Amino acid sequence: MIKEILDRIDENTWIISDTHIGHGKEGTGILSFEPCRLTQMRIDGYNADEHDQWIIDNWNDTVKPGDTVLHLGDFAFKPGYYTKEFDTCYEEKYKNVSYKELKARLKLTNSKTLEEISKFLIAETSLGGMNKEQFKSLISNYIPENEYYIRFEDLLNGNIILVLGNHDKKPKQYYNRNIDVINGFYHFTGDILNKVQHPDPMFSGFIKEIDGTKYLFTHYDIFTTDSWDLKNKMIAPRINVLKSIFEAFDCDNLVHGHVHSLHSAREKDINVCFEHLGFKPKKLSTLIK
Repeated sequence: MIKEILDRIDENTWIISDTHIGHGKEGTGILSFEPCRLTQMRIDGYNADEHDQWIIDNWNDTVKPGDTVLHLGDFAFKPGYYTKEFDTCYEEKYKNVSYKELKARLKLTNSKTLEEISKFLIAETSLGGMNKEQFKSLISNYIPENEYYIRFEDLLNGNIILVLGNHDKKPKQYYNRNIDVINGFYHFTGDILNKVQHPDPMFSGFIKEIDGTKYLFTHYDIFTTDSWDLKNKMIAPRINVLKSIFEAFDCDNLVHGHVHSLHSAREKDINVCFEHLGFKPKKLSTLIK
């Protein structure tokens, strides 16, 4: 299965990383760390609450339904779960209900979708009301991960191959029809696919030769000098092992995400973060030429 997935990746593959879908809210999340996103959103005619829609529109303006897209990690965040049904549900039933009351009701339900939750909840009293962000945040905590992530089947064009990033902590949530997960680190010996044995379930990536150049694809900039990454108890060990693999297999270049608008530690390496690619996927051929 993994070999078939990796065989689909070539110079015509679209590539991106660090979309952080569901992580955009003005003043917090990715928009506080990368204000260039909010600036570009406004230039493109989107407001601060439309981060996800902006990403989806940019993606689908570029990627066609049958295309292959390689995503190098930090794909989406569950707390940002949002559909238009939220607005209707909030306005018609719950804007005058208190956060405390709704939370107490939600603890009693085993519902799995927004529709099921809406049918279960009966708002008969008003204890002061809550704002829409509180409502969205609370409801999203009671919707399982697979209900959240599977909706991207219908929203994002293309067949997505995901290399796990440091925020993709529940890879099983991506196991649906158009998201294939690179769960582990792989390299080829001729046509034989080999897996690097490693106890970390989020140790993810692969080595592949394209047009005579050997590339290591992973989420991390493994040559980073960032002190936070180099001290982090989860990230630092991954970086150290990936760097040793890069050297042991005599790789030529690194293709990575993780650092967002910062530049790669080595000038020759390729940063495919959302901010570096003009906020939409690009063809690999345009980056490795």
